[in-house]
Amino acid sequence: MQLKLATWNIHRCIGQYGVMSQQRCAAVLKEIEADVVALQEVESRPGHARDVLAGDQNEWFLWGCPLRMLHRVFPDTPHRRSWPARAPLFSLDRIWVHPRRAMISLTTHRSTLARVTSDHLPLIAEIGMERI
Repeated sequence: MQLKLATWNIHRCIGQYGVMSQQRCAAVLKEIEADVVALQEVESRPGHARDVLAGDQNEWFLWGCPLRMLHRVFPDTPHRRSWPARAPLFSLDRIWVHPRRAMISLTTHRSTLARVTSDHLPLIAEIGMERI
């Protein structure tokens, strides 16, 4: 059995041209067809009963303290470029799995729609549950 996990910084559903569209974000998530989704930078206002919290490391430097600690706990974890969405240069979004052998694949979702929906691309991990 495999589990498809995605994490995505949706940038408050504000896309490349400064337009907020929750429908566009939902369409990208539908493209991915993940079993589990962790979203970051989800719009939240006082009084709303829904609040979707996940870890967005936003760590720019590989030698930064949070990444060093996480790499000690989760050694040899792959990473993929996910930011900025239009031409990804940095691996700001991460998925860590223990044991490492459970991660079958790690990719970025690079559809045309995903590139204009947020400033980050979604990150997708295939996890083999029998390998855990």
